[in-house]
Amino acid sequence: MTVGLDTGATITNVPIKVATALGYNLSKPKRQQQIVTGSGIVEGKIITVSRLTAIGETVENIEVLCHDLPKSLRVEGLLGLNFLEHFDLNISFSTRIIEIRPR
Repeated sequence: MTVGLDTGATITNVPIKVATALGYNLSKPKRQQQIVTGSGIVEGKIITVSRLTAIGETVENIEVLCHDLPKSLRVEGLLGLNFLEHFDLNISFSTRIIEIRPR
């Protein structure tokens, strides 16, 4: 799955098909949340996943927003601040290098 790093997103986003394929029941989410997108306001379902591994790092018991992003973004999910806050993150725009390490 292709994911984007979004320091402006407070919560990590996973596609609906991924959450359901992993066995999560979206008919009874922890809560629903409206989000503002380029296409307008949409509603997503928030669940807690037992473990999320991305970019070589794992966070346990993390809330994710289940919502399908527009295909035009060319990513299927987003790593938001609730994932990134577990690490020290350095983004160098001049060298185009992103470094992440556990805190």
